[in-house]
Amino acid sequence: MHRTLSIRGRYFIAAIAFTMISTLLALFVPLTYGETKYFGLDVDYWFIPFQNYTLFASALGCIVLALIVLGFMRHIASYIVAALLAVSAIILGYSSFLGLTTIDEDKLFMRTAFDEQTYYWQNMTSITLLYNEHDGSEQYIFTLSDGSDVQIANTNQLNEAKSFIYATARSHDIPYTEKREQ
Repeated sequence: MHRTLSIRGRYFIAAIAFTMISTLLALFVPLTYGETKYFGLDVDYWFIPFQNYTLFASALGCIVLALIVLGFMRHIASYIVAALLAVSAIILGYSSFLGLTTIDEDKLFMRTAFDEQTYYWQNMTSITLLYNEHDGSEQYIFTLSDGSDVQIANTNQLNEAKSFIYATARSHDIPYTEKREQ
């Protein structure tokens, strides 16, 4: 008698293997896609928002959950749940490639999977870099002329644009301040 792995075991092994691969995929796929698609973009700085990474990791998590559901039980309800998780994975995966933030001499452009905004430098009244000495986090707060604020967390990608943001603020006569978070 041949010993073969059951279908249930195959789903669980596939879920474990995909979980291990998903960690690397979630870290590198959104960045690789952004580097490939936006390489020739005519802006001074661009970066991929953290939301893209979380959406892609969620899509991969839906695939893992679908494999686990199929491993536990295989009947019509589990097939429907697995199909819904697969559709969710496709939607989340597609959404993870939509986010982008660009900074150039005219404007600050922010696109997420759900929203798209353009903020022009001449419409800004102040820029504040808020930093926390305890955890080392920094956050830009762009205050617009209508009183609303746009907040962007300063990541390593955005940190490269720090001097550019300062120089652009000075050229447009926008007050630039750095404050320690209380």
